[in-house]
Amino acid sequence: MNTDACPEFRKCTYVFALVDRKELRPHEQVDDARIAELSAEITSDGVLRYPVIVDKGSMVILDGHHRVTVLTKLGCTFIPAYLVDYCNDGIQVASWRGSPSIAGISEITKETVVLAGLTGHLFSPKTSRHIWPWPPKAYPMPVNLLRKL
Repeated sequence: MNTDACPEFRKCTYVFALVDRKELRPHEQVDDARIAELSAEITSDGVLRYPVIVDKGSMVILDGHHRVTVLTKLGCTFIPAYLVDYCNDGIQVASWRGSPSIAGISEITKETVVLAGLTGHLFSPKTSRHIWPWPPKAYPMPVNLLRKL
């Protein structure tokens, strides 16, 4: 890809890492029905296809709450993640739904996402919608390997 034509790609990068699940901070709750569906899919495939996306400064999960929950239930200590600089202007956040369900917060911003993750006052499932300046790449990881780490 020609990064001169799209400078956001050059400015916003990500790094792959295996992150201890205890370091990760969710900012949203999860949906039990989606957990069951994703658990069946990952168990059947034996592979996690896409790493979660995490702010490298705060360790707040930006994308992948359901994947983290499923991998934890499957006995994985380390979670495949892309670490990003959430302050980068190339990353945008919006809302899938109307207003957030946390008292005192009227809109979804990067600051409110990090605040939710750091305080534990979580948004409802699928409240935030992140827009990445690059398409997240598949990085298939066998679950049986992740369980051994």
